[in-house]
Amino acid sequence: MNLGTPPVNEQAVGFNGVLSTGWVQFLVNLYRVCLNQVESGTTAQRPTKTLYTGRRYFDTTLGYPIWHNGTIWVKSDGTAA
Repeated sequence: MNLGTPPVNEQAVGFNGVLSTGWVQFLVNLYRVCLNQVESGTTAQRPTKTLYTGRRYFDTTLGYPIWHNGTIWVKSDGTAA
């Protein structure tokens, strides 16, 4: 799914307190992306996209959580997982 970008030069909330259509669509897309983030699975199922420093993942093959350090998946002690 393409998250897109927040609307440029569009006020998020109007004077009437209603969110603009562009912002509603962006936030709906953001919500959908968040829901689709797999946070656990086997070593073979580790995410390979949308990786960022600090992303967590519970590896059921290993039996413990790991984190992405921006380059590789690591255990809590910082060693490669």
